[in-house]
Amino acid sequence: MIARSLIVCALAMASVASQATPIVYTYDFIPDSTRSGFNGFENAAVDGWFFNGTFPYSEGGISVSQVADNPRSIWMTAGAIGAPGYSFGVTGHEGQYSWYPNGGDDGFTKLTLSNGIDFESVGFLTGNAYTSVGSTYLKYVLWDNGETVLTGQVLIPKGSPDRGYLGFGGGGFDEIWVSEVSVTGGNNALALDSIETVPEPTTISLLGVALLGLAVGRRRIGVNGLRNYT
Repeated sequence: MIARSLIVCALAMASVASQATPIVYTYDFIPDSTRSGFNGFENAAVDGWFFNGTFPYSEGGISVSQVADNPRSIWMTAGAIGAPGYSFGVTGHEGQYSWYPNGGDDGFTKLTLSNGIDFESVGFLTGNAYTSVGSTYLKYVLWDNGETVLTGQVLIPKGSPDRGYLGFGGGGFDEIWVSEVSVTGGNNALALDSIETVPEPTTISLLGVALLGLAVGRRRIGVNGLRNYT
């Protein structure tokens, strides 16, 4: 009876977790010690300043691609993006390479886990050349199995100290679409780098916790001599 209750509880925990609304973060909330995946674009094939590979680009278990009607080349050289007139080089990149749709496009940058499972927590550095001109909207759409889970946008004023990070926690989503455009409209010109993730607990892992609790319960009852059961 206890074993059955624990299993039902674990399944309920998994169901609740999958239905919870993800939490939006604008600061780095993932400790390096807990992250399980990291994509800094440092292994990307680059031709001059531009990405020379195929979509999706995968590194550290995280895949990145462009979703657009007119996808353009991806500018990868952080030094070029950090040139005068561009703000991404100030707060939004680490290492040698980063991800930026050259000239902008009409779509989104899409993030998934390479193994196709749901995210638990994910965060990344962001930036955009538009901030040298004015304020922007950082827009996002979260999906799970082809259905929209969460949509929204973050207003980023010109020169804002909050520029530089976007993240989502709580699980229940397997794709992230993100873009950044001027408040007056225009194309997606999001720049991003240093994507880090924490995996979502699976039903199997939750059942493992329940079974561990059952084993501890058996041992305690046996030691106390209260009763035996199977």
